[in-house]
Parts: sequence; structure tokens; C-alpha cells
Amino acid sequence: MPTLLIKILTGPMKGTEKRFDQFPIVLGRSPDCAIAISGDDRVSRSHARIRHVPQGFVLEDLQSKNGTFVGETRITAAYTLTTSKVIRIGNTLMQLEPEGMAIERTGIPGAPGQPAMRELVEAVLVLDLCDSTTIANRYGDAFALRLKEALRALARPTFAQAGVSFLKGTGDGFLATFPDLTGAIEAAVRILHRKAEALPRASDGAPPMLRFGIHFGQTYVDSDGDRQGDVVNMAFRLEGAGSSGFHETRGGIVKDDLPLHDRVFLSEHAYQELQKMGGVPCRLVGFFDLKGMAGRHRVYEVLWRDIPVPNEGSETRPVVKTE
Repeated sequence: MPTLLIKILTGPMKGTEKRFDQFPIVLGRSPDCAIAISGDDRVSRSHARIRHVPQGFVLEDLQSKNGTFVGETRITAAYTLTTSKVIRIGNTLMQLEPEGMAIERTGIPGAPGQPAMRELVEAVLVLDLCDSTTIANRYGDAFALRLKEALRALARPTFAQAGVSFLKGTGDGFLATFPDLTGAIEAAVRILHRKAEALPRASDGAPPMLRFGIHFGQTYVDSDGDRQGDVVNMAFRLEGAGSSGFHETRGGIVKDDLPLHDRVFLSEHAYQELQKMGGVPCRLVGFFDLKGMAGRHRVYEVLWRDIPVPNEGSETRPVVKTE
């Protein structure tokens, strides 16, 4: 009979691996579960069930309060697993790896004749220069080009110092991934603290403004090393979130106080992961309707001005403290 290897990727049980050949199994907080998740109060006592069928393995949500997710999609019916997938229950990510099945299991299929994509769990950061078109129209193409070159000169070594795994330009900014959230937060905070001295101001003294969006989860790596998937899309949507899709909520901010630039927005999942590390000042912003993403999404902001940065050229990395 095929077996299923389950690896816990985040939280207090990170690194735990269990292999199963008897089904069904239940995942949840209860000690009676095949995998009993500790330290995650968003996991229900009996959260999800996995059973074996001839086509593969079937994942089912057991009417949990906070849902079961494959990638960024909340499942509402039985989901058949035939390849390795990262799922989320509560705030806990785990990888499900079917074994002993006569199918491709190394990732999602690529183009015909191409290898399957690899899957990673990463922090995804999107950086954008605000109002770049307006800058070019108002101050000229020469200034806009000088500004973009200065941003590259600031961002690239900062990303490298923070341990970037993948980096590419997006025209007016960057897409970057990191092995964990610590590197992503450090990079964003360093760039925002240093932009005043590193980036040129316009002729009228107007300072350049930046926006960051950060998410955490499963990315797909193609044959060129580029990152794909819903986690990447979510980071782009967070970066561009504006007042038109904003909804106030208790404990959040009012619409008039919504920051539109020089900000670092986090997804709810990234925020929950940061809370496990400690030492990162954040606040709840509110709920957003994000283009192409179903439902409303709770968004948080890193209070980067409250995070000290080492002197220029320092090799130390005390920006984000962990416990």
C-alpha cells in the first residue's frame, strides 16, 4: 500500500516527520489525533482527515473553525492529493508527500518536455516605487531613471545582506524571497531607514516613497529559478492594497489613517508566524478586498520606525529579534 510522509514546516513542532501506512488519520489538537498539533490555538481538536483511495490520498476538512488550506485555497470539499503538497491548518504549515505511487511526485507539471516545478516554503517580499509614472511625467525621464538606479544600488546589497534566496527586478521594484520571515523584514526595514540618504529627491524636494508586501508560504520554482504561485500573487496584492478595498475593523485603524506609502504590509499568516518569533512591532490595519483573491483578508503593518538599524556597513543583523 502507498504510504504518506507528513513533515511539519512551521511552529513549535517544526521538523517533525511521520510516515503513515494505515488510514484514515486525523490531524488536530487532540492528543488522540495521528498528528497532535501543539502550540497553535487556531487548530481545532479534530481539524482535518486524510484517507486513502485508489486515485491517491483524500484530504477533508472536519468543519474546523479556521479552515484547511492547500496553498492559498481553502478547501470546501474532499481534495485528492496525488503529488507533494503544502497544506495549512490553523497557522501550521505541513508538507504531505505521497510515496510508492506510480505517478510523478516531485512537483507540479511543467511544460511538455520540461521537468516539474520544485516546491519551497519561503517568505515572499515585493518592493515597489510609488507613483513611478507620475514621477517621470512631473520631473522627467532622466530623474526617474536616476531614482530607479539609486533604488537598485540600495536594494540589491541590502537583500543580499539579509540572506535573499531569489531576486528579480519588476520594472519599478523587486520580487525577493527569503528562507524565513526574519530576512524579509530586515531587508524592508533597512531599505526604509536608509532611503532618505540613498535616494535622490525631486527638484521640489519631494522624497521618493516605497511600499512593501510580505507573505509566507509555498512557492513553485520553475526551471529558470523564478517563483510562481498564489503566495507570490498575495505579496503583490498586499504591496498594492489601497483605500478602495479597505474595511475598518475593531482593533484596526480608521480609513483616514491608512498608510499609502513608506509601509510594510503583512498577510495574516506572515503576522502569525512573526508572533512566534517575537520582537517585531506590528499593528492590525484592517480587512482588504484583494484583486484576484477570494474573500476579505486581514492585513497587518510592521512598525518599521520602531525597529533600530545597525550603522551603515555593519555585518550584524539585530533588526529583528527572535526568542
